[in-house]
Amino acid sequence: MNRRGYIRFQMGVPVLAQWQDDEGNAHEAAGFSRDISARGVFVVSSAPPPEATKVTIEVLIPNLREGSEEVHLRSEGLVVRVEEKGRAAGCAIYCDFTSW
Repeated sequence: MNRRGYIRFQMGVPVLAQWQDDEGNAHEAAGFSRDISARGVFVVSSAPPPEATKVTIEVLIPNLREGSEEVHLRSEGLVVRVEEKGRAAGCAIYCDFTSW
């Protein structure tokens, strides 16, 4: 049973996450989405932010047809899960793309 309230779409598009550590140092991690919904994204990255970190997330969806523009989704978010399994390493970020 899927308890998620939003449909997830399998998309491999560029993602950038930015955050500050406890000392105020800025960090960023780039990767690709594995799946995305209106309320979250799983980011495949070899250097994901730590769990429970507040992040600023930007997802770049390239133009899907000739003459259209790429779409940038931006949101504040929270890392709710980190997976460290080889090529599938990454993190799940809860965010709200519906309010931007």
